[in-house]
Amino acid sequence: MYTGTEKRLFGQSFSPEAITAKQFINKHYYNNIGELSSYQPVTLCNFIKQLPRNRMIHLDRGWSHLSELLAVLDHFPNQQQQFVIKIKPKPEQIATLRQHRIKYMTVVIVNHDSELQYILNHLTDEINIIGIELVAANLSDSHVQLDVIKHIKALGLTVMINTLTLNTTTSLFGTLDDDNAILASPENIWQEVMINYQPNMINTDWAPLLSQYCRQLEH
Repeated sequence: MYTGTEKRLFGQSFSPEAITAKQFINKHYYNNIGELSSYQPVTLCNFIKQLPRNRMIHLDRGWSHLSELLAVLDHFPNQQQQFVIKIKPKPEQIATLRQHRIKYMTVVIVNHDSELQYILNHLTDEINIIGIELVAANLSDSHVQLDVIKHIKALGLTVMINTLTLNTTTSLFGTLDDDNAILASPENIWQEVMINYQPNMINTDWAPLLSQYCRQLEH
């Protein structure tokens, strides 16, 4: 959940951290026209139990409770290769992962060159960092230049570029975002990302549309 979306999702303003898990999962979601639905939140444990074994789960925005998140994942030893954790390049998060017995696959969000250098200097067998998610409001930033991306990939790391459209004020990868791809032209957005930046993955809210576009390029 994004902080501040509680009223839109549940029809009331509250802090999820100020209530118990039982109180939270007993709430009901409101649909996109503001009407009460029959759907309720599910616990992470119940979600993982229903996760098909040929699928992976990308765990985002859990860095505020990283130790608790890792403890939950530890209950599923036969599914460890299905979990990818996303963190920020913070010393306390790096320390938590280093100290944890199970080395879960981890992607680090990088917004600046200093953050990238910090992570590259802390690559170690004690942390299973498999990839870097590059975020940049300005595409002239040094950490998103193609030679840097090629260097990251040469180290055996996956490069993810985030084209999500969060709102009208937040830019995750310059003007190369999902809204412009869908409403204007995928050739000018997704294809430019693929050709000019050559990531291994694109983080999008519109995976079926991007997948369809990629299939068109193959033909």
